[in-house]
Amino acid sequence: MQAYIGILIMMGINKIPDYKLYWSHNKFLRNAGFQEVMPLKRYEKITQYLHCSAEDMEDTLYKIRPILDIVSKNMSESYNPRKQQTIDEGMIAYKGRHKAKQYIPSKPTKWGLKVWLRCDSLSGFCHQLDLYLGRDQYKGVPVGQTVVFKLTEELKGKNHHVFFDSFFTSVELAKGLLARKIFCCGTIVRNRKGFPSDLKSVTPKFQGDYVTRQDGQLTATVWMDNRPVSVLSTMTSPLEMATNVSRRLKDGTAVSVPRPQSIGYYQSYFRGVDLFDQLRSKYPVGRASKKWWKYVLHFLINTAIINAYILMKESRPQLPKKKYRQLDFRISLAQNLIGSFRTPLRAAGRRTLNTPTCHSFSKLVKKRSYCKQCSKSTPRKRKDTAYGCSLCDTHLCGKQCFSLFHGFLSIEE
Repeated sequence: MQAYIGILIMMGINKIPDYKLYWSHNKFLRNAGFQEVMPLKRYEKITQYLHCSAEDMEDTLYKIRPILDIVSKNMSESYNPRKQQTIDEGMIAYKGRHKAKQYIPSKPTKWGLKVWLRCDSLSGFCHQLDLYLGRDQYKGVPVGQTVVFKLTEELKGKNHHVFFDSFFTSVELAKGLLARKIFCCGTIVRNRKGFPSDLKSVTPKFQGDYVTRQDGQLTATVWMDNRPVSVLSTMTSPLEMATNVSRRLKDGTAVSVPRPQSIGYYQSYFRGVDLFDQLRSKYPVGRASKKWWKYVLHFLINTAIINAYILMKESRPQLPKKKYRQLDFRISLAQNLIGSFRTPLRAAGRRTLNTPTCHSFSKLVKKRSYCKQCSKSTPRKRKDTAYGCSLCDTHLCGKQCFSLFHGFLSIEE
């Protein structure tokens, strides 16, 4: 199985339209390493019989739940989260049938299974994930608020800064996180309940202008960029400014645009999930399948690889080379997984081949067929037989046909 997973990782690096081409005879397409590790038939059989299961059949994710729990546990235990965390949605590409399949036109992967992610804002390390299984699991509760509370359960009382977009942000969520000693910052839709009423219709006139309202630790800001941007924050001061941001006008000239601290924080740290998706999209793991859970399995394997790569870069003082890329890490990982594994060759049965040197009538090794002498006689006959001439390798039904076929007897005789 380690060698099989190693091959899947290498397939994500060396991409070919059809997996069978890796085992083809075409020297420009075949992969000599794959052919050396295992034959095509064994790869296909492992793929066919690969199976995940658990005892709790009522769980929608029972097929993948054991592996999901293992990966989630390792993610939370192997990396201490930084102060800045990002929460956003990701997509697992899938176009088959499943009740939780989503269509999100704004995503690069438009069709698939949605997954909620909490990632490190600076490195992209995935700390926690949760699969979306449809609206039924959020009956009577706000989806965004429930997701954020679940993904930040481990951050209670640790004063982390969490960033998310307008899908999640609400005044109620910000107050709930603040009660758990978690600070947040996110864009917000201005007609959301609890947002300051005088900011719902106000629009700053010039680029860089902004309007702020404060209620305790909550600050609501409307800033004019190319269009109005609304941000709700519990971690920033309304009086402090972030560094200016550069914008290019239509005539090509660059201008420096001032921005408040909440906008600067959001633009700097709302990128953790994007970093993770960027690493994930470069070298996908796994091939197409009819089973939805295989796509989730491949996603979990890919997530574990990305996290391991980030851990290695940040924990080892000296890397194998100066610019150590994800590509180098995946190649090394695949080679170590495959190791010295080779599918043992099937031992051929011992067979003594006695090459005949003269015409002899005996039972032939090949299948039964019709007698060649009877078929050309008059009248024509068809006699099936397993016997014949071992030297000519021709089916003949009896010794008389054997003699006539070789001219040992004349037809008159």
